[in-house]
Amino acid sequence: MIYARQHILCLVGLPTLLGQCPNMCSGHGSCGPENVCSCFEGFDYAPDCSLRTCSKGAAWADKAYAVDLAHSPSECSSAGLCNRDTGKCECFDGYTGLACQRCKFQSTCPNDCNANGMCLTLSRLGQLYGIDHQHPSTGGDGTGPSYANWDKDSVTSCFCDPGFSGPDCSRIMCAKADDPLTINQNYRALRIGVFSADGSSLQGTVIFQFLGYTTSHSASHVSAVTCEGAWEALENVEDVDCQSENFGAGSFYNVTFKQWPTMPMENNYFSHKGNPALSNFTCDVSGAFSASGSQVLCNISDLVSDDITEYEYCGRRGQCDFTSGTCYCIDGYEGSTCTDSTYAESTSNSLPGVNIHATGTDYIGDIFKLTADKSSSSDFTFMKIVANDEDLLSIRGDGLLSIAQLDVTTYGTTISEGGLTVLTGGASIKDGGVDISSMASGEPVLHVIGSSEVFADSLLQVDSIRNEDASYWFARFNTAYKQADGSHNIFSIRGDGYTKIAGELHVDNVTSVYSLELTKGGLTVYQGGLRLYEDGVVVYDGGADIRSNNVTVLRAYHNYAAGDKDNGTVLSIESTAGLSSNIDLIKAGMDVDNIHKPKTIFRVNGLPRTYIDRGGLSVMGGITVASAGLNVSAGGVFILAGGVDIQGGNLTVKNDANIIVGNKQVIGARQAAVDDVSAANDPGDGTLAAASSDVATLAAQSEKLRDLVDEIRTQMNDLLGKLRTHGLIAS
Repeated sequence: MIYARQHILCLVGLPTLLGQCPNMCSGHGSCGPENVCSCFEGFDYAPDCSLRTCSKGAAWADKAYAVDLAHSPSECSSAGLCNRDTGKCECFDGYTGLACQRCKFQSTCPNDCNANGMCLTLSRLGQLYGIDHQHPSTGGDGTGPSYANWDKDSVTSCFCDPGFSGPDCSRIMCAKADDPLTINQNYRALRIGVFSADGSSLQGTVIFQFLGYTTSHSASHVSAVTCEGAWEALENVEDVDCQSENFGAGSFYNVTFKQWPTMPMENNYFSHKGNPALSNFTCDVSGAFSASGSQVLCNISDLVSDDITEYEYCGRRGQCDFTSGTCYCIDGYEGSTCTDSTYAESTSNSLPGVNIHATGTDYIGDIFKLTADKSSSSDFTFMKIVANDEDLLSIRGDGLLSIAQLDVTTYGTTISEGGLTVLTGGASIKDGGVDISSMASGEPVLHVIGSSEVFADSLLQVDSIRNEDASYWFARFNTAYKQADGSHNIFSIRGDGYTKIAGELHVDNVTSVYSLELTKGGLTVYQGGLRLYEDGVVVYDGGADIRSNNVTVLRAYHNYAAGDKDNGTVLSIESTAGLSSNIDLIKAGMDVDNIHKPKTIFRVNGLPRTYIDRGGLSVMGGITVASAGLNVSAGGVFILAGGVDIQGGNLTVKNDANIIVGNKQVIGARQAAVDDVSAANDPGDGTLAAASSDVATLAAQSEKLRDLVDEIRTQMNDLLGKLRTHGLIAS
């Protein structure tokens, strides 16, 4: 027996479902309010008017309803079975007549009650199960009325076990329940008063009887919990609410019956349809007494008896097979009591088709539950929502949820396992963002796939309605998430396009012309340098700014070990501009004062002409200048070996400059432009005459200097070509 309170689901505002009575009343009745059939006379045995009733007569055996009063009218006089198809009685042996109202005397029960009951005489039935008092009353003694007529011990009747009915206990009772289409109904309720006649205190026990079952509690006042427990101890009662009131002379109890057992604890003599009559409730005060010895009174009265919830076979939505005790539900209903709706139709344009309302504020059950005996599988569907033949939502038998649109407005969504698959339409998250986490060690947390062979759009696109701005970030990639020492940013893209990479960037792309293309802002590498293994780099605007504190700033390396690049150019610098002194192909400077104003040391302008502005030129292998000459603004020319070879033009010494060989001046500025270097052109100090033996040597060294200049020019041109080829400088 269930002692805890249960909260019942009430259907509030539910419109008419199915729109018809069961089986259209089988053509033997009319459909009345709440889809309940009003059957024609003789066809009112089943809710759908499909089964006929038989003629009635005075029952040969039944319980007495008053002193010396019994034999209430009964179908086939309780001496035969009614054929529900023909409406005719099929009498037991020894009985005859339209209602089996005539018999040949017999002293045994029909079919010996089929071993499903007891065979009792009329007198025993009255004593054991008859009503011991009529209402209103002060209570009884627990013994039914006596029956002393001539047939008290001659006529017998089956008193069936719970769950069996019929004159011979051959009929198996089906499950009973409330009709699911009748709503906003009341629960059956009684008001019970137990008190003494003079108001003195009570002792002992009061016994309550209800349709063949008894229960009891103390005659003195008991709590609501004790009251509920006593009534729920009855086998034919499932759930009860009790309100207990104590006053000086006794107690009052308001008892509300909220649920009856699904499998009825009833028989051929005791049954009800949800609203048992007041006469079915009695109390026995024979075991109670008052402190003063005055009479103990018990009064039972109706508290609620109108519009009561039904307690019918198969919930009035099916037909009971009494040979097996099985409900066969009408279309649209299923379950052991035929109260589970399988589909619903609504003709209303505003009311919900189905409205399920749990009224209890502490309700903890399942408001809507779908169950299947079949194991999880993809070949069936738990639920489907369709609008004008368009599938909007379905829940497959293996739990797969398919939905046309999903709009999560407040609390977001969490997917604990299985991931999220959006087949079409994509996903739009307007507020709150998306948090994707994974404990799997060998799978990507976020995997974006372009599954089409002709896919030509962006696999991942991040848009912002803001203009270019350095105050927000498109993306940030961090490590050591939520660690004690804080996370570490390794890759970021700012709102103005600025990209920061804390680690290495490796680009390997053979499908396009450029592996890495920077259109604005340039590239800044703070640490680790930049290595280009193939194809070089092309900078269209802005140039390349390469800085270093203590290592080689720029290194152009020709790897001869490759084998197929032994004739290339290591560094090539090219310009498409015309010959001009306004541009510099190469310019080297030093900012020794660290004031961001470097002083030029070496440059090659667009004439082209090479300038050494500071520090001079130190040549180990000679200088060859083929054309345009060599202009040294300051610092002079130091030739350690190889000499100077001038094959065309002149060697001009201006501004009082001298040519010194060893520690001796060979030519002064005044003699540097003469046609013949000889003793005749001696400046007069004897230096030239003294150095005449070195003239041949000077000429040889000048020739070597010219060759060296030619070699430098050739190497510079080769270097510029390679820089251009590898994209380090523009064409």
